[in-house]
Amino acid sequence: EFHQHGTDADRKCLQYVLHGRTGDLAHYKWPNGFMDEGRPAGLALADFCTDASAQLAGLRPHHVAALRLYTSAAFRSINGHLREQEKSDESGQHQPVYPFPVTLSFIADGLRRLRAVAATRKDANEAIDVWRGMRNVESDTDFYAKGGTELA
Repeated sequence: EFHQHGTDADRKCLQYVLHGRTGDLAHYKWPNGFMDEGRPAGLALADFCTDASAQLAGLRPHHVAALRLYTSAAFRSINGHLREQEKSDESGQHQPVYPFPVTLSFIADGLRRLRAVAATRKDANEAIDVWRGMRNVESDTDFYAKGGTELA
C-alpha cells in the first residue's frame, strides 16, 4: 500500500519501521519531531513485538509495525486520506479514496487489543486529561459548551 500510494517520506518511515533500528534516523527531524527520541538505540521491530504490552495484548508483528508506522510522519497520509470525502469520476461513479485499508485495519485491531488489556488495569476507570496539539484553530463558545469532534 505505501509503496504504491505513499509519499517518499511514508516509504522512508515504513522502511525504518520494518528494517531499521531505533537511532538509525536520529539525525533526521520529521515535521512531528525526531523518530523514537528518548528510546534506547538499537531496537528493531522484533524488540517491540516482544514488549510486555504487545505480548499481553496478543499483538502480531503486523499490528506492531502498523502502530509504529502510525506514530511516524506517515500519520499525515493515514489521517489525511480519511478526511477526504468520497469522490466521483467523470461518469458519476463513486471511487474509493482511501489507499491504506490493510494498514488501517491492523492499526484499528491493534488498538482494540491494547485497549482490552488496558481496561483490566486497576486504574482503568480513573479520569485523565488528554491533550491534542492543534494550531491555527479557533473554538467558538458552542464548542466549549457542548464539546465537539473532527472528521476522522
